[in-house]
Amino acid sequence: MINTSKITKEQFDNVYNKHLPNAFIKFIYKYFSTETEKKDMSLNNAFFTILFILFFGGFVETIFKISELLLLLTVISYAGILAILVLSMFTAVLLNNYRISKITDELGISRDDYNEYADLYE
Repeated sequence: MINTSKITKEQFDNVYNKHLPNAFIKFIYKYFSTETEKKDMSLNNAFFTILFILFFGGFVETIFKISELLLLLTVISYAGILAILVLSMFTAVLLNNYRISKITDELGISRDDYNEYADLYE
C-alpha cells in the first residue's frame, strides 16, 4: 500500500500533465492495445483481415505453385505490413516507458508506486 501523504493528487497530476503521451502513443494504444474498445476495433480488424488474406494467399500459392512472382509479392507485402505494425507498436511502448520513467524520476518513486498512484488518482 502506498503512502498517499507522500505524493498528493495535485502533485501527481502536475507532473503527469507535464509529460502527456504524444499523438503517436495515443493512436497506437487506442487502436492496437489489448484494451481497445469495440468501437475502435475497425483499424485493428482491417490489419488482421489484410494480413490473413495475404497469409492465406501465400499458402494457396505455395501449395498449388501458381506463380513465383505472385508469391514473392505476397510475401513481401505480408512482411512489410507486419514489420510496420510491429515496429510501430514497439516504438510506442518504448516512448511510453520513457515518458513514465521521466514521471517516476521527477516524483522520486518506483514504477510500481507510479502504477498504484495512477490507479488511485484515476
